[in-house]
Amino acid sequence: MMLAMHASEADELFLVDCSDFVDAAEVLVKTFKPTGVVIFKQKSSHGLVWSLASSHAHLFRWGHVDGDHKGENVWSDLELGNRLLAVEGILCVDDFLNPRYPQLTYAVCTFLEKHRAELQMFLCGFNKAFLVRPNALFTHLRFVKEDLGTELTLLGMKEITIYKTDYPSVLNCFGIGSRWGDFLYYGLDEDPTQVLI
Repeated sequence: MMLAMHASEADELFLVDCSDFVDAAEVLVKTFKPTGVVIFKQKSSHGLVWSLASSHAHLFRWGHVDGDHKGENVWSDLELGNRLLAVEGILCVDDFLNPRYPQLTYAVCTFLEKHRAELQMFLCGFNKAFLVRPNALFTHLRFVKEDLGTELTLLGMKEITIYKTDYPSVLNCFGIGSRWGDFLYYGLDEDPTQVLI
């Protein structure tokens, strides 16, 4: 529903889900976006879904991975997402750092290590990981550092802190979580005012 609400009339919206909920979801989604919605009532591993990797390679500006949480299936979804993601796109992975699914976090970290030249994480928190192309990394890091805190505060989210506790050469990624003292941004432990990207 959120994807449909934020899609333009010209955008195509692709949804993949094999559950029985798909039929009800389609009705709801189409109330916000009556045209340009394609729904695959299949597993993401199905050949029809993977045909998007050819027909829509590097065209998706947003992708959200929230499928089967088995490690090998997460890897497959990341492979597909990597093939679909546009140069300036964002790939969001659900349940990252969720203690119920350690295999998911392991699969994401291993995938990112193997595909460093293609995808990098710029933000994680609240069980989400946000991945982008390396050439778009600094643009997103700068947005998080300069604007995200203010934007979230204006939306009423005042009980959060955005963290950047290490040097960019180690892992150039922000974390976001529950409020830590009076800090909207918390940088290096030795000097929390130093937020380095």
